[in-house]
Amino acid sequence: MSQLACDFFDDASLHEELRRLKDARLDRRVDDERRSPPVDVERQLLEERFLQRARAEVASLAGRAPSDAARFIAWFERLAQDGPGQHDPLFPWLEHDATLEQLRWFLGQEAVGDSGFDGVELDPSIDPVPEAIALANLLAGLTFNRRYAFHAVGALGISELAAPARFAFVDRGLARLGVAVCVRGRRPANTWHEEVITQLVAEKPDWRFAIAEGALMRLIAGARCFEKYRFLFGAPR
Repeated sequence: MSQLACDFFDDASLHEELRRLKDARLDRRVDDERRSPPVDVERQLLEERFLQRARAEVASLAGRAPSDAARFIAWFERLAQDGPGQHDPLFPWLEHDATLEQLRWFLGQEAVGDSGFDGVELDPSIDPVPEAIALANLLAGLTFNRRYAFHAVGALGISELAAPARFAFVDRGLARLGVAVCVRGRRPANTWHEEVITQLVAEKPDWRFAIAEGALMRLIAGARCFEKYRFLFGAPR
């Protein structure tokens, strides 16, 4: 990862501005839907710079994605198994060694972006680390901007594929401490990536680049979070 890109993800003041932009978008009432939202040009420019930096970081790897739809899906699924952050030592540590307080803190951080947990009592006083806010800002930026629609498809698709294996470690850690929880791994398998993404790539192979970029951007942002959590926990690298 380039130092420039890392600095952009670690910039707490930047991501506080982008968090405010995200919250303003999400805070619109139903009766506001007929009116155009106010334009926050300065924060939108910051968001665009952030997203472009994140894209530049993954462009080379995304450019290797195969153009054939079936081969692309196989490549995409391998990302969910072996992509950035997928074998992070944080998760075995959470399963075997973390305290309940540490697991709750972890879940609180993950809930800032995309936790995959339901029915877990979280501590609302937990302050999210900048990397978790950056992940949430990344997903919001891809979702709220139409030009990043296919990036958002890739980010959502890889989240659905990658989350169950990781969160199974956390589920077992919570069970070790007597806490029952529902995780994504217990839900019916979601095959939308096969049905939707396959059709998109088959229809227009060039769309694969944006889908691949979105998936890689999501994984790398998550990997940065895991690295930060390990550092704060003092967990093995």
